[in-house]
Amino acid sequence: MTGEPPDIITVYALLAEIQPLAPLGGWAPVGGRVQQLLDALRGEGGVTRREVNQLRAWAGRWSMLHPKVQAFYVRHAPSEGKHLDIVRVALWRVLRGGPPLEDWMYGRLYEIWAIDHGDRPRGIEIAPTKISSIRVFN
Repeated sequence: MTGEPPDIITVYALLAEIQPLAPLGGWAPVGGRVQQLLDALRGEGGVTRREVNQLRAWAGRWSMLHPKVQAFYVRHAPSEGKHLDIVRVALWRVLRGGPPLEDWMYGRLYEIWAIDHGDRPRGIEIAPTKISSIRVFN
């Protein structure tokens, strides 16, 4: 997507595909890439097809998460604090489709979840890294 801006139908279709990522706009790694794409769609700069496909994949994985899990990540990923690094690592792994978290990482993530919700999540996976494991909970 370099050079001339694409036609309006292509723009709207692409924006609709990545729209699920909007709640993550406050988290720099996602918000920055979405902004880069928006700039390219206006003819200011460019993005590669690979980058566009990456955003599409992220949006697909994100949209398959349980709404409570999405809210958890939206709340914590942009927040400062070393203790929340695990949330950002988990979110990256979810968006990228792997690798799975180590047991100690799940333990820490569950602790942060319990602070918010008073208990461990029941019936939902908070850091699925395979599309098949996400579908089970939606």
